[in-house]
Amino acid sequence: MLVVNMFEAKTTLSKLVEAIESGKESEVIIARHGTPVARLVPIPSQPVAKRIEIARGEFIGAG
Repeated sequence: MLVVNMFEAKTTLSKLVEAIESGKESEVIIARHGTPVARLVPIPSQPVAKRIEIARGEFIGAG
């Protein structure tokens, strides 16, 4: 867990996001005047939804 102040978070946001994406950091706490106020965490990856093939075989393509 990395703790950064508000100014550092603003000036290095892309690096902080990259650290979260790469797994280098599991979360980043953003503090204002030494008090934690926000947490930057990765969004869990969502599996690609399987298509529902309701009309499979119902249509004939022109060609």
